[in-house]
Amino acid sequence: MNAEQLIFEERIRQKSVEGWSDAHDDTHQDGQMLKAAVIYFLHGTNKAAPIPPKHRKPIGWPWAPEWWKPKDRTSNLVRAGALAMAEIERLKRAGQPYGHAEQKYEMIKSTLDARVKNPNFAACCNSTDISVCDCARPNHISVRYS
Repeated sequence: MNAEQLIFEERIRQKSVEGWSDAHDDTHQDGQMLKAAVIYFLHGTNKAAPIPPKHRKPIGWPWAPEWWKPKDRTSNLVRAGALAMAEIERLKRAGQPYGHAEQKYEMIKSTLDARVKNPNFAACCNSTDISVCDCARPNHISVRYS
């Protein structure tokens, strides 16, 4: 299965199992879904990214701690893609520009494709302290925990 199929399956699961609807997604008008996608993306790519204990959340996480549910790196990338897809869909329904969300979706999808082809693939840096990363990668995202 390729990245696009995995992401699409997760998006369907979010709607059918979790019960998230377009109407619910439309209530997140401040980019919350894209913020969450970026944080899951980090936890799918950075080999050294610490996964916080249950009930802790990364700074910038847009929702309550119980909604922060990291899994393995591949699953985190899939969730990131599905959340970015949800944001693109929301922006399209609202008639708003969505290029920034589409750009992040494409970055997530290409990273997930690389991960699917090579399970040992790890994008980004090898820093042990991700808040002090100096890898100079153009799409690097740093995060700290609250």
